[in-house]
Amino acid sequence: MIQKARSASSQSLLREAETAIFLIKDENMKKWFEEEARKVIEKRRDPDAYMTGATDLKRVLLAYLSQQGEVKTANIWCRSILSYKVSEFLEELEQILQEHNIEGVVELHWQDRELNSPHIQFVGTNAEFAEKIIAEAIVERGFEKNISEALTLPDIPAYYSQDKSDIRVVRTDDIVRDEEEFKQAEIEYKARQSHIKEFVNVIKNAFNPTNFKLKFEKLHDEIEQLRASLYNEIFVSEFNPRRSKARAIISDVLNKDITNIVTDTNNRKFSNKQGDKR
Repeated sequence: MIQKARSASSQSLLREAETAIFLIKDENMKKWFEEEARKVIEKRRDPDAYMTGATDLKRVLLAYLSQQGEVKTANIWCRSILSYKVSEFLEELEQILQEHNIEGVVELHWQDRELNSPHIQFVGTNAEFAEKIIAEAIVERGFEKNISEALTLPDIPAYYSQDKSDIRVVRTDDIVRDEEEFKQAEIEYKARQSHIKEFVNVIKNAFNPTNFKLKFEKLHDEIEQLRASLYNEIFVSEFNPRRSKARAIISDVLNKDITNIVTDTNNRKFSNKQGDKR
């Protein structure tokens, strides 16, 4: 079941990121994709996380794979697999595909909108070759009776609709995909709008007259505090010593014997008169 490559907004690509196999020849790129997938998984588990980064990861993954060759999607039935054998089978499948230099991402989906039973989804290069190898591995392990059944197209439609008196089957692959892409685009649009709104609020607050007034009042208070501090410093260092000296002189005068003061005054007056007569 070969289809065109999934888009970055596809809900099925990396839906099972926890068990996804990244078939990447470049070890550094492989480690990077695995690390980014772990971050997506953690954010998906966080109920407060608004964006998981899954779309960006898908976009980078598809861009990388497209540089290696034509990217397509292959779905292979794996209806008899048991849950406890999934991990072991995926590890074996990774080794088999690596031996044939196939690059892409492999996931086991228990159910999709289009495929309502367990199947392997491969998105990558050489999809036709990868599909055959995966089908052989599935049949060898008894998860499908034969390769023909493993590669059989599903006959069950997504839904039925009635047109007048005739019943017709409506294939909704493209409709579902378009709806998914629209929903993802809507989420991204709302996220961008939120960021823009936050940025605008920051700008408004920065140029708000009230904020300018508060900043001016704060600056005025700081200047007043500095002036008071300088005044006190000058007054204490310059005027206090002089005031203390003046108080000491006055105290000394007041403490002298009043008789001595009068005598001294009279003596000065008599001396002045004798000088006038001469």
